[in-house]
Amino acid sequence: MSDVALSESFGAHMAIDRSDIARFMIPEGASLRDLISLVDREQAGIGIVSDAAGRPLATITDGDIRRGFLAGLNMDNLVGDLLRLRRGSNDAGLAPIVAPETASSQELLDLMRREKVRHVPLVNAEGIASGMALLSDLAFAPPPAGRAVVMAGGFGKRLHPITLDRPKPMLEVAGQPLIERLLRQLSASGVRQIDITTHYLKEQIIEHVGDGSKMGTQVRFHEETNPLGTAGALSMLDQDGDMPLVVVNSDIVTNLNFRAMLDYHQLQQAVMTVATRRYEVRIPYGVIREADGLITALDEKPIENYIVNAGIYVINPSVLSLIPRGQRYDMTDLINDLLSRQQRVAPFPIHEYWLDIGRPEDYQRAREEAAQFLPPDDGRQA
Repeated sequence: MSDVALSESFGAHMAIDRSDIARFMIPEGASLRDLISLVDREQAGIGIVSDAAGRPLATITDGDIRRGFLAGLNMDNLVGDLLRLRRGSNDAGLAPIVAPETASSQELLDLMRREKVRHVPLVNAEGIASGMALLSDLAFAPPPAGRAVVMAGGFGKRLHPITLDRPKPMLEVAGQPLIERLLRQLSASGVRQIDITTHYLKEQIIEHVGDGSKMGTQVRFHEETNPLGTAGALSMLDQDGDMPLVVVNSDIVTNLNFRAMLDYHQLQQAVMTVATRRYEVRIPYGVIREADGLITALDEKPIENYIVNAGIYVINPSVLSLIPRGQRYDMTDLINDLLSRQQRVAPFPIHEYWLDIGRPEDYQRAREEAAQFLPPDDGRQA
């Protein structure tokens, strides 16, 4: 943070003041669904768990929630369940980082640097929350460089006849092609340098996207002369630089904030992060459990839960050197290669809206649900 300049505006750390701080506070008895709604709605990426008097008991970030899901929690669990999971046997482990409301901007900036946090609740003499300091209001810094690859070369065969005369990324949801919506979302997350890999009916994609400027991005195209699988086209990219790279399939409809995934990737110190989704399979029969030739149980129409790959990744540039040039190579190959080398591959559970447009019924569903779940057409995100 050495290149960060201190904001000169007096009281900038009171951007969230006494009248607004209540919007960020939530009791232990609220559900994780309510907590997620608060964190997403208020845009600061944090919720404050407080007692009845308004004293902060803990702060919870987007990453804390996702780690809770990885540990088995779900939307119906309570905020208190997440706190108990985080606390473990360390009763002091949840003590929130706070600062007195009289702290200067420099003191707050020093505290954030030391504790590696981006927001600090401010408290009065009685310990009651009266405001919140945000790093974005305290300091001026160049926006972090962001880079992404959009994989747009597939044939979309399962969507025939819809994709006989147009590529899948050009299918429209809420009046906007899938690829345009995706580029606008990446731009809104601060990811603006984007490579697009193409193959099938590439001219339509290139003509619509152009240089990417109308979506707030800078775009370069890379043609797969032969299909290279779900990861092989990454071998065509420049391997310079040290910023993580978002890789996303162009047939995914989601309101995921890609900045949150990039932040999580860096916090996990992973070489690759894979977005995951919980997938339920409802078995329409009674399932027999048996042992030693006897029935031990009968489960009537059980629901099996699986964690599946959601087709969104963050990778470090060093990973690109593992991908063979000009050969078919899939993301499953890359993940297995990294695991065989004992590299850190982290799961990133997504609770946001997500749908893979793989079949005609999926496409119809996305069109019907767009107004309810997706960001507006201008691509801005919370």
